[in-house]
Parts: sequence; C-alpha cells; structure tokens
Amino acid sequence: RSADKTLLFLKLRRDPAFPDGEKYKVYPGGSTVLYWEANLLNNDDFIFICEGEFDQMILEQQGFIWISSTGWAPTFKDEWVEKLGNLKEVYISYDNDDAGKKWATKLANKIKVRFPHISVMNITLPSDKGKDITEYFLHGGKPEDLTSTYCESALGVKPWDLPPMYTQEIIDVLSETIKHDDVNKVLVFLA
Repeated sequence: RSADKTLLFLKLRRDPAFPDGEKYKVYPGGSTVLYWEANLLNNDDFIFICEGEFDQMILEQQGFIWISSTGWAPTFKDEWVEKLGNLKEVYISYDNDDAGKKWATKLANKIKVRFPHISVMNITLPSDKGKDITEYFLHGGKPEDLTSTYCESALGVKPWDLPPMYTQEIIDVLSETIKHDDVNKVLVFLA
C-alpha cells in the first residue's frame, strides 16, 4: 500500500519447502516501492531500514518503527532518502552477508551526505545469531542489543579521503555555467 492506503500490488513468496522456481511473484506487476512509508509521517525520532518484509514484520512485533524496499537492498531509491530529513536517527539492518553489508554502507553514506545531522547506525549481527533480523530474533536476540551492542555509527564520506580541489578546478567547473568573473566565482564558492 502507498502512504494514502492505495493498493499498489500483491507480492507472493514461494514456500521455502519447495526450493525450485522463482522466489517471488508480483501481481499485477509493479515497481519497487517504499514499504510502509506511512511510518515516516509525523515521525521526527528514529526509523529502522531493513532488507525484507519478514524482517520488518518481526521488527514491528518488537516495537520498532521501520521501512523497507519491496525489492532487495540496492533498490532503496534516492527519492526515499529525501523523506528521512526530519529524523534524528536511522538504523540500517540489512542481511548479514557481504552484499548486505556493502549496500548498508552505501545507503548510510547517501543519508549522511544528504543529511549530516542524522545519526546513522549500521547494525552488524553476530554470526551465531543468523543472517538477518528474522533469524536474529529466532535465535534469542534481544531488541535492546540492536540499538546498542550491535550497531556502529556510519560516518559517511570522510573529507580527508577526497582528493584536494584547487582554485583552478573550481573556476573550470563553474565556467561551464558562469562565464568570466573568476574571482567572484571562487569567493562565493568558498564562502
């Protein structure tokens, strides 16, 4: 459903007891959407971003406010990042594999670059507690550990990792749209 409760599509998951075939079917078709966008309305505190619908269901049972993409981790769109600006904290809990960690870091960096005031935390689950939030709770994981023991700050882009930019480069880039007046271009940019 969309934020205004309009039904967008129906997503079905294959029974895990039958390993062959497509894992998901979507009717009547559809694109990736921000699942439970309504959880961002009137929310200026925190949100969990998780990788899948089963993860969000168990997070809700544990009292957390969450959103997720109806696709997998890399489908979290830039336009959705724009909807996070009023939050104080964002917790990202993608699957505990290399791909999940990679996409969680990318998303954390996007959020930090766009909204430096938000505290962005990546949750890394211990390997003995499973591969995702669902397995974490099935293996006896505690809700309070998600926001303390297993989370770490995502620092985003570190300025010292970027190459230096010199005055002539600023002039060259800005000269594509602003002709002449190089001194004022540089002064305004640096201010």
